[in-house]
Amino acid sequence: MFIFVIPQDGAPRAAEFGCKMMLLISLKSEGDKIQILRPRKGASKAAKWAINHIDDVKKYYFNMDLDNIELSYCSKFIWHAFYYGCDIDITGQGLTDHSRATHIYPSDVRDSEDFALIETITRK
Repeated sequence: MFIFVIPQDGAPRAAEFGCKMMLLISLKSEGDKIQILRPRKGASKAAKWAINHIDDVKKYYFNMDLDNIELSYCSKFIWHAFYYGCDIDITGQGLTDHSRATHIYPSDVRDSEDFALIETITRK
C-alpha cells in the first residue's frame, strides 16, 4: 500500500503524525507495510488537479487508455494528477495521455524518481 503525505505549506508536523497513527491502526496482519512517499516536485499542482477531477472517475476499472479518466484506478489516477497537473510522467517511460495498452502499476509509483520515501511503517 502506498500513501502520499502532501502537506500544505506550513502544515504542522502534528497533523502528519496523526495521519501516521491512523495508518498504523489500519495495518491488519503482522508484516503489513505502508510506505509514505512525498513528491519531490509538483505536489501542489498535482493535489489541485486531483481535487478538481476526482468526480470525473465514474468506475474503478483497469482501463489501459491513459486518456480515459472516467475508467481509472489508484495508481493511474496518481499518474493523471501529476501528468495533467504539472506535466510529469512519474513512470519515467515517456508516457503521454495518447499512450495505449499500458497500465500504471503501484510499483511505477513506488519506484518513481519523482517521489522520496519518507518512511516505511511495518506492523510487528
